Amino acid sequence: HSNSFKSDEETPLSNSALGASRYSGGGGKRLYNTLRARGGDMNLGFFSAIANMDREKLVMAVALFATYFSVMGAKCALPSTFNLIMSAQSGLNFYGQEPQQLIAKVLVISTGAISLGKFLLGPVIDKYGGVFCLKVALSLLMGCLAMIASTSSFGVFAVSWIMVDFIFSSCWAACLNAIHQTYQEEEWASRIGLLAVAGRVGNALSFFAFASVLQIVQAQRQSSSIVAAATDGSWRVVFWVSSLLQLFPLFTFGIYQRIKDAKVVCSINNNNHQHAVGSKEEKIAAIPSQQRRTMKDSLKILGGEAN
Repeated sequence: HSNSFKSDEETPLSNSALGASRYSGGGGKRLYNTLRARGGDMNLGFFSAIANMDREKLVMAVALFATYFSVMGAKCALPSTFNLIMSAQSGLNFYGQEPQQLIAKVLVISTGAISLGKFLLGPVIDKYGGVFCLKVALSLLMGCLAMIASTSSFGVFAVSWIMVDFIFSSCWAACLNAIHQTYQEEEWASRIGLLAVAGRVGNALSFFAFASVLQIVQAQRQSSSIVAAATDGSWRVVFWVSSLLQLFPLFTFGIYQRIKDAKVVCSINNNNHQHAVGSKEEKIAAIPSQQRRTMKDSLKILGGEAN
């Protein structure tokens, strides 16, 4: 094998050649192991690349995807349940007015709330940061959706949905701010594209999921041996699901915050350690040279005293 292989620098090998040389004998195996130890031309693969990513950035990517997925899903709750909400069996008190007219007024006001939110909430996001604002927005969104799912008053329903649209208006800007906080400038485009994909996927899957939920609830209601109630509350299940869906991005942001806090603590500890080492070296350097005796000087002194 001594003539088959040259030095590491003189013999560039492809991945396949490296793999084959591993079984060609002692020299090939040694060369393969040497290049692998040096981090040679080895293909890491998708999962290895994921494992080597910064955990903070990886968790943030998951959190942002989950945020826009769940928010867009929540926005689909009302269009998915229009007919049920406006029916006489919805369980909502419309105060003797036409449900269609009241819903139309709510949609007009909520559209204005989106525009107002984009105008007012931008400076707030810039001041407090995208991550903090997203956590607040998701918490409020979850509360408003739960309020819609549990109320029997159309007034509460209307105010809650207007708040949902107002909060929704801040999510895109807050996500962009979080991207700017976490990633390098060359990574911004790919993360923004990820948000767009999350919005589309959340929109499509939510309509499908809500339709399935309504169908299941309606089927159970019709097949039940118990006499059907005068109200049809199947639309409330959709809003409960939308509310609980916000827990996943909130949980993911919690993991992100723990990782970030751990990095800060580690950085502080390292700085304190370096400061302590530097202070010790400064103290030693401040001692006059005549006071800093070496081991050889100490032995000479002891020998003189013994004599």
